Amino acid sequence: MSDWFQLDKEYMMSTYCRTEVAMERGEGCKLYDVDGKEYLDLFSGVGVNVLGYNHPKIVQTTMEQVVKSLHLPFHFLNPVAIEYAKKLVE
Repeated sequence: MSDWFQLDKEYMMSTYCRTEVAMERGEGCKLYDVDGKEYLDLFSGVGVNVLGYNHPKIVQTTMEQVVKSLHLPFHFLNPVAIEYAKKLVE
């Protein structure tokens, strides 16, 4: 794993204090490193991580949206975002 840490230091911008753990994937509230070790994700407050990892409905919905547009600038009206905001408020 130290190779990943060294490569990260060499090529990535240092915006966070990183540990020497290289994550490979996530399922539900768990993360797995490149060696297969399981971790409980307690950083779920960071961005969309609160949704967990690889929930089938979220994956399906995300894939449907990616085909339409991966990201729309907030300078434009986004009907999907407006519909979700309306549901949250209601």
